[in-house]
Amino acid sequence: MPWRLSDEPVSAGDVTRLPAQRRVGGASGMETVRFQKVISCPNLPTLPGIAIQVLELTGRPDTSLRSLAHVVEQDQALAAKILKTVNSSFYGLAKPCGTVDRALNYLGLNTVKSLVLGFSLFDSTKLVGHGTGFDLQRYWRRSVCSAVAARMLSLQLRRCDPDEAFTAALFQDIGILAAVTALGEEYVNVMGEANMGDDSCCQAEQAAFEFDHTSIGAALATKWRLPESYGVVAGHHHHPRGVPTASLHLVRTAIMARYAANMLLDKEQEAQWSSRLERTTQEWFGCELAELDSALSEIASAARQIEKLFDLDAIGSTSNLMAAAEEQAIQVRLEADRASTCDPLTGLGNRRRLDERLAALFAESRASGSSLTVIMCDGDRFKSINDTLGHQAGDAVLKEIGERLATAMQERGEVFRYGGEEFVALLPGLTPADARAAGEEIRESMASIEVDISALGLSRSSVAVTISVGIAHAQGATWPEACEHLVQRADEALYEAKHKGRNRVEWWVGAHAAQPPAAARGERTRVLIVEDDPLAAAIWRTLLGKQNVEMSFEAGVPGVKRLLESGYKPDVAVVDYMLSIGTGPEAIVAIRAAVGKEVPILLVSAHLSADKRAAGERAGATACMSKIELCSSLGQIVQRLITGEVSKLWAA
Repeated sequence: MPWRLSDEPVSAGDVTRLPAQRRVGGASGMETVRFQKVISCPNLPTLPGIAIQVLELTGRPDTSLRSLAHVVEQDQALAAKILKTVNSSFYGLAKPCGTVDRALNYLGLNTVKSLVLGFSLFDSTKLVGHGTGFDLQRYWRRSVCSAVAARMLSLQLRRCDPDEAFTAALFQDIGILAAVTALGEEYVNVMGEANMGDDSCCQAEQAAFEFDHTSIGAALATKWRLPESYGVVAGHHHHPRGVPTASLHLVRTAIMARYAANMLLDKEQEAQWSSRLERTTQEWFGCELAELDSALSEIASAARQIEKLFDLDAIGSTSNLMAAAEEQAIQVRLEADRASTCDPLTGLGNRRRLDERLAALFAESRASGSSLTVIMCDGDRFKSINDTLGHQAGDAVLKEIGERLATAMQERGEVFRYGGEEFVALLPGLTPADARAAGEEIRESMASIEVDISALGLSRSSVAVTISVGIAHAQGATWPEACEHLVQRADEALYEAKHKGRNRVEWWVGAHAAQPPAAARGERTRVLIVEDDPLAAAIWRTLLGKQNVEMSFEAGVPGVKRLLESGYKPDVAVVDYMLSIGTGPEAIVAIRAAVGKEVPILLVSAHLSADKRAAGERAGATACMSKIELCSSLGQIVQRLITGEVSKLWAA
């Protein structure tokens, strides 16, 4: 009997296996000899090493854009294709993009991943079916059109990621290429006149082989360790029933994209495909086909652009399939751009590259509510090395400093040569404690081991080198107006480290370098509670009493002023709006006048009106919160009080 997919719910872990387990005539498709022949065929297309590395990196939550760019740039031809594509009108960038690193920053990880996988698959299948009569160009034209349609439709419908939809649709018929490779003319003859994009091709495959290309595609996706969603689409794009909820919109988008591609490429059946597309649009997404007119009208022209970038006209030729002159020009520009942003001595990014990355990270971190740490370090008494041992030794020391800093930071951030013997590290997403630890690690990386200069044949085989370190950390209320000010803060902290004897780490706070918050110093956090309600004060004592904090309580503005005049400086303050004497905003003004704007201050009120919030913000509150909101996340707030990271939680 013909196989039918069950309507029962499917677990995510079984998704990619289901299509390969279809029962036909009582036998499992996975168990058929021909199926095993296809899956185990030694000549099957394989993903290049670069694509495999990209998949591994993008599967890790801690992968940096820099490490991904480094992998892609190892394949200059692939990097050139990606840059050519992202600079096309298909992506509509406002200004040209000259490096993979920039492409990642402009378009994001998913976009570049989709292009890497797409070009890798295309390059590995250029000669599939050669001599069998298989129309590879027709296959790829339909696949590219489906991929473009999937991206356009997902942008319009907003139900799945556009780049994931693009790649999943591009890969959905990979089982056909595998079957052609393994079975050759036998498979091509069976397909005969069957429409490659129609369900009739699956029926022909099932009749001849007891499996179809969706089974092969799903198995191949698992074998290649592609993202699970790609396997779901490959296995279900002709059989949409039983798809798990997480992938339902992606599968439906891929199917609609196939209909749209067929509508454009199969003019004789255009009305039929248009009818199918209209029906599924209404049934699956609750909208009329006319609402997708803008997306559908762009598919044909966009597909032609991508076809040119994939160079479909060159399929079947064993000559160089790239337009050599154009590709070489892109590579020359790529190398020139890299040279202009790379320090030739250390191999690190130079001042220009620092400025670019600082601006990008500053905007990104500030907008996302994260943090950004700038660490500036300078070789201590470096001039004496040049004077006594010569500039050759000085260059060796600078190279070693750069290498040790880059090693110390690894995936946490990026290191640049600022100029002379000064280096800068940019580290997004660190807590104050982590930032302090990173600074100490940088300092220790140089102080612990002398620099080996034995290869220079000088009077000394090694030289002791130390560095001074300045740290500026921006988060919540501590963001400066411009990114350049953050570097200036780190420079001021570095100057303080030099002034205090070198080979040390200093932290910028306010208008001068100082120690980091108490939690970062390993000391007790000083918490000032300004509250006139004895019950509320007792609750704070209970919550914070067993923690590593030092609490001070005041009931009114005069008491706050006396405490501050005594030299007391809190690490964080919680201020009630209504006080026994004065108001919360008045207390905040007094605190700000004494300790500056760096200390996080939370204004709380039983009934927080818009006027009260405005008054608190004018006074200098980091954030304002009703007591109901406070109670709903009290445990998290207490933890932030202890660690000194309240600005991250309460950022206005």
